[in-house]
Amino acid sequence: MATASMCLPLRGIFDIEKEHFDVLLTQESLSWTHIGRKAKYSSSCDSTRCLKLKDVYAVKIKRRVRADNQGGYPLGFTLFHRKADKDTGQIKPAELLVTCGEEQLCQQWMHTIRRIIGDFPEIGRASCRERV
Repeated sequence: MATASMCLPLRGIFDIEKEHFDVLLTQESLSWTHIGRKAKYSSSCDSTRCLKLKDVYAVKIKRRVRADNQGGYPLGFTLFHRKADKDTGQIKPAELLVTCGEEQLCQQWMHTIRRIIGDFPEIGRASCRERV
């Protein structure tokens, strides 16, 4: 079986929160850079965002379920991660949906992310994983 490092870096164009992004997956992080026109209020320093994979505890494909409950088509893949609350500083679970309608692409990214996060220590993940 191939290791995750053989497939990296992965790069693709996906939607996150209804905006188009150039998404890059490396061994340490998932980063996304806005594509297209930027809003008047945004600056270049906030156009790239990053999620450290050591904070990710699960990844799943999100699907639109058909009326007959026989499968469905993918909406994208969701990363479940921990995030510090800005007000209290407490660590709380959070989700990031990367929108992609192609089954093979979702599978490739999900399996690669799972292999990467499987290499990280389990410390601090058990309490978050129970909620997934």
